[in-house]
Amino acid sequence: EIDKCVTLLEHNLSSFPRSYPLRPRWLADLATARYTRYNLSDQKEDLDRHILHLTELILLPYPSRFGLHVNIVDVFHRLADALFSRYHRYHQKSNRTEDIESSIKYHRFSRELPLEAFGIPINDVTETLVLALGSYARSGNGNALQSIEEMLALCRELLASRDSEYYPTNPLVVLSISVATEYSRSQNVDPLDRVIEFLREAVMACPPGLPQIPLSLVRVLNVRIALAANCGADLEEALTLLTRVETSRSWHCATGLGNWCKKKFLITGDMTDLEESINYYRMALSSFPVDKRSASSSCLVLGELLLRAFDRSNGVEYLEESISIHRRILEMQASRDTCFQALGRLSLCLFFRWLLFSLAQDLDESMDLFSTAVSDQYATVYDRLEIACKWASGSRVSGHHSTMSAYQNAMSLLQNCLVFAPTIETQHHRLVATRWMSRIPLEYASYLISVGRVEQAIEALEQGRALLWSEMRGLRTSIDQLREKKPELALRFAKVNQDLEALTTSISRSQSETVEVGEGAKDGEWFDAFGRTLNEQRKLLEERDGLISRIQELPGLQDFSKTLSYDALRDAASRGPVIIINHCKWRSDILILLHNSPPSFVPTPDDFYARATKLKDNLLETRNKYSPGSRKYDDALRSTLNDLYTLVGRPVIEKLRELKVPDQSRVWWCPTSVFCSLPLHAMGPIPSDDGVEQYFSDIYVSSYTPTLSALIQSRGPKVPTSDDPSLLLVGRPNDGLPAVWKEINAIRTHLGQSAHCLVNEDATLEAVKEGLQRHRFAHFAWDDRLTLLDIVRSHLPDAEFAFLSVCHAAELTDESIADEALHLAAAMQYCGFRSVVGTMWAVADDDGPELAKHFYRSMFGGEKAHSYKRSARSLRNAVQKLRRKREMKLERWVNFVHYGA
Repeated sequence: EIDKCVTLLEHNLSSFPRSYPLRPRWLADLATARYTRYNLSDQKEDLDRHILHLTELILLPYPSRFGLHVNIVDVFHRLADALFSRYHRYHQKSNRTEDIESSIKYHRFSRELPLEAFGIPINDVTETLVLALGSYARSGNGNALQSIEEMLALCRELLASRDSEYYPTNPLVVLSISVATEYSRSQNVDPLDRVIEFLREAVMACPPGLPQIPLSLVRVLNVRIALAANCGADLEEALTLLTRVETSRSWHCATGLGNWCKKKFLITGDMTDLEESINYYRMALSSFPVDKRSASSSCLVLGELLLRAFDRSNGVEYLEESISIHRRILEMQASRDTCFQALGRLSLCLFFRWLLFSLAQDLDESMDLFSTAVSDQYATVYDRLEIACKWASGSRVSGHHSTMSAYQNAMSLLQNCLVFAPTIETQHHRLVATRWMSRIPLEYASYLISVGRVEQAIEALEQGRALLWSEMRGLRTSIDQLREKKPELALRFAKVNQDLEALTTSISRSQSETVEVGEGAKDGEWFDAFGRTLNEQRKLLEERDGLISRIQELPGLQDFSKTLSYDALRDAASRGPVIIINHCKWRSDILILLHNSPPSFVPTPDDFYARATKLKDNLLETRNKYSPGSRKYDDALRSTLNDLYTLVGRPVIEKLRELKVPDQSRVWWCPTSVFCSLPLHAMGPIPSDDGVEQYFSDIYVSSYTPTLSALIQSRGPKVPTSDDPSLLLVGRPNDGLPAVWKEINAIRTHLGQSAHCLVNEDATLEAVKEGLQRHRFAHFAWDDRLTLLDIVRSHLPDAEFAFLSVCHAAELTDESIADEALHLAAAMQYCGFRSVVGTMWAVADDDGPELAKHFYRSMFGGEKAHSYKRSARSLRNAVQKLRRKREMKLERWVNFVHYGA
């Protein structure tokens, strides 16, 4: 019947001119028929046509509309409702907000019309307007706080107009949801206190049988609890409201009460609150029939609460119940994520029970469950890695035979972590957010050393440190040998690497940004830019892996792109010993890597780990508390250098002399953990026969390297160039930095026309990047325009040496990860510079010119060829001269460090 009606009305409308007097009535009837059919058939076309017909009715000339008694007020009301429906049904997920914006506009307009005269309750329009504003606020478009303010005013109006037959339940619920959503998005809800006061009034006026209203107040109280440190009163109010809800004899309310008691415990630390939370969850599981998903989620929370209770009280009954609960989850065949979490927790519980009672079956089952959880391909890499770390710690403590397997799994997962972060920016953010991961290779290496596998330990340290640089360096793998065998394959491999590097060094697009696919994209063809970047990365990685497999099948290329073996890594010591310090809570070791001999151990005391940690903490704490150059900091630095000499310097010097390494030889430091922030090159003072104060750098010429691979790469084949030095000199002198001109002039004095200067306005980013391509040497004097990412994007095969006379060029900040070496000096080394001079902290104004004068006099003086190989000794010599200045403070000469070959 409706189909016949729609067909007839459409025929009438198409058969008569638009000016025909009956057209408004036919349009109104057709709009109604279309909407009725939409409700029956759920066909979007009917809803679209319904909206179109109502819109045409509004646009008809004024006399035609009212001459045939078309209720234009009702038309506006219906159009606003239809737009709201279409937004929710079809456009909300794609965040297309045109319909909801129009709906809000028409509802606002409708409220200005004489609604009651046409039989339309104003409260109906106001309610729908509140719902529409809530949808718009939650969409993240427009001014959400402004929408919430308008919703609050409208809800006050609705509450004031309530009577025995009407109470504005839905608008109040939507108001509370909108406030909670806005807080979760921006951590700021300006009218929060006023919303809470209003909802308290609403609760007081609420008739029986409407639990949604007190629950709405609980929802916004939860927001304020999350914002405020002192929230005991809000917690008590929320708990009181929850216990008064008439539906409290339900699973939902029991778990809700349990969750609130848990929140209270996390704030107060009161064991009574934790007990209440446990009891509510027990009630939820034992008293009410619920579906499998709800039951498993409640079990998971209860199991975690019981584990907390055991941790606080050492009550074995809590541990036993937690074990039973987690076994119950696994028997339920719950969701994969729930089962994964249950596996991890049950593993811990069984391990704790083994610690108490030493039952072998508990230990074996715990380790087996850890292994099962780590192998779960449906869990995230980060979650599996966290489980692998717990497995490794537990198996090592217990002496279980699975320790090696646990560490190997952890190392493999550590490598995979970066695959799920497509750009270097997101990779760094993720590594910082999970900085605990950096201890894995250190702990694995310490374990391998403890079982006598020293060479494998060195490989493990290399594999798991400086992950970002290692990943990026892998994209610049040499293809010379491959080009000789398969030139087409070499070209394709190089192209994929270039594309991956461009993607990795791109600026990360916001994860909330959306992009439309193609000009003709339809509804729903929207997805976030981060996901698209990740998809591009996955495709390139898959192609790269396939190419590597093909390359490794070629004769002589079986080891192509594989991690370096110990035999290859010890090439790092071809020009002098490399001193590796592994700082680990299990055991700390100092290894001296030699080119043609096995690694040599330097004995460390039992308290080595704690003493080193304290040295680093005390030094940084003093530096943050007192200004650079202060007496307090100078005293702290002097004490640190002296203690470092006792802890590291003296035994290392004794071992080097035992190994017949002559004084004044080059040595390289490859530190881990806290030692990345300590000035190992300046340890001392060291007693001498002539009474002259000496430091480590006076006996051995020290350099640093973040990894052995980086040092090996810095000594790679050199492109033939002229012996004449060609230096790019970049500076930005100003009134605040007058010594920069002195530094520039000091360098010009020694290099003359060989120094190409980019100063002030000439030192644009593009000019600097172009200049780096043409010069073997570079000197930066207080230039902060070149970022780490700019450097990383550069590829400078002819570069030899860079002097970073800028503050903090080799400093690790609180936001950095020590073993990742994310600083400008390491970035310069990565992009091609074989040797780099940097600074550990700020440079004193007068030191730049003085050091530059002595450094370049040593670097480019004499008959020898000008080479980066002279830079470490030239820096040592220049620092010695700087040290002889009267009243020279320690930090001013300790500041300068050398990286690379």
